[in-house]
Amino acid sequence: MLVVALPGCDHFGSADDDRPDAEIIIGTWDASSVNALVDVGPLTVPIPLTGLEADEQSFDFGGDGRFDFVFDPDDDRRITISYQGTTYVDIPLPDGAVTLSGTYQVMESSEQIVFSTIEGQTGDDFAMGYDIRGNRAILELRAEDPRTLGLLLGLAGEEYEVFAEYVTGGSITYDRRTL
Repeated sequence: MLVVALPGCDHFGSADDDRPDAEIIIGTWDASSVNALVDVGPLTVPIPLTGLEADEQSFDFGGDGRFDFVFDPDDDRRITISYQGTTYVDIPLPDGAVTLSGTYQVMESSEQIVFSTIEGQTGDDFAMGYDIRGNRAILELRAEDPRTLGLLLGLAGEEYEVFAEYVTGGSITYDRRTL
């Protein structure tokens, strides 16, 4: 099960939009940016993961409570996380697409989305925070741990271990494609 929390939703429509978040989220959302929270000494700072913006990465939320997720990076793509001249992470992304599907439930009171994946894909559920902003139809999903962000990027094994050594969580910002 995958849980995504969306705190502080101000919705994307007019200020009078009183539809529930579960209705507002329905549609296809394309990733526009990915940020990692990285421990650098005594600080945790958000650092953009560059080079991922042009890759196919989307969430499709159906009105029937089902979701589909795809992340299909170009071949030979790498995740590099640098801050003030120091490179903390430099690992290859796996070849091939990451796809997940299953059911989701918007938990508006706790500002979370709970994802339950089809058996055999991840082995368990996960949660993320969320925020729906402005009239530009922007959805931000926040991973509170490196495992969830690593799952969405297709990281496993040694690559995940390197990633999780510095990354404490992160966020992916999506732009609405369709209603």
